[in-house]
Amino acid sequence: EIANLGHNVVLANSLDSIPVGVKLKQLARKNPVLIGYIQEFHMVIRQLLPDLPRYVPDVDRFWAVSELGRTNLIRNWGVEKKVEVQYVTALVHKEEAQAVEGEQDKVFRVGAVGSVVMRKGYDLFIQVARWVRHHHPELKVHFTWVGNVGKYERPLIEHDLVHAGLEGIVEFVGELEDPTPIYRSLDLFLLPSREEPFGLVCIEAGTLGKPIVCFEGVTGAAEVLRHGGGVIVPYLDVEAMARAVVDYARDPVRRSAHGELNKVQFARLGTEEQCPLMWQRIFRAWEEQGRKR
Repeated sequence: EIANLGHNVVLANSLDSIPVGVKLKQLARKNPVLIGYIQEFHMVIRQLLPDLPRYVPDVDRFWAVSELGRTNLIRNWGVEKKVEVQYVTALVHKEEAQAVEGEQDKVFRVGAVGSVVMRKGYDLFIQVARWVRHHHPELKVHFTWVGNVGKYERPLIEHDLVHAGLEGIVEFVGELEDPTPIYRSLDLFLLPSREEPFGLVCIEAGTLGKPIVCFEGVTGAAEVLRHGGGVIVPYLDVEAMARAVVDYARDPVRRSAHGELNKVQFARLGTEEQCPLMWQRIFRAWEEQGRKR
């Protein structure tokens, strides 16, 4: 029924929708343009759609979520057609004035957001907190993770926090309908993901003026942070990530400067900037297909 509606363009907006998009194109009478927006990286493609190459010939063009994603599609998945980088987009929040606390009473707040799964690095988040607590007990640092915690993960997390002496220091608060207040309360945002195509959470945190720390080579967010606004540490180097936390906690001037830079850098990834660009690319693809006919 959908194929018979006569669409000119089909946008498969994630990896899982690529087979559906191909099926729609095959069934449609008008031979619509099929754009595959791959918002996943190598690990997740291997998990969810390892036979991606069989669908590649039916996709007219690809969007990658970052330069890293573009390189992955070309090198590992046989995508030889035009691949454009189309960054993800998120609603940009406006910063609200924060109450100023006395410096001596200030707790340095570190946060992360995402489902509690191995790919997101929740275990690494705990290890970072343990290193900071063990090596710098004089610092008042609190770690908060926002995101769904499964029934099997919750007891494991609680076990780790008890035995690592992190109760009251690390908190997994579960899902929140609106995590914005948490974002606003943070001094630093951690992205300990083992693989993160870009990270909408980075846009949300960055536009609120939070410095960001992430791993090298596994997230598109690093492409923005290379210009400042955060620290990129070697992959799985928990100590380097923890040292970055300590450095930011001790240097409020640097922290503020990086946060202000992120407000500018990540604002361009808001819907006001990116949605018109997406539309232009969709319309151009349709025009080019018409000329081929």
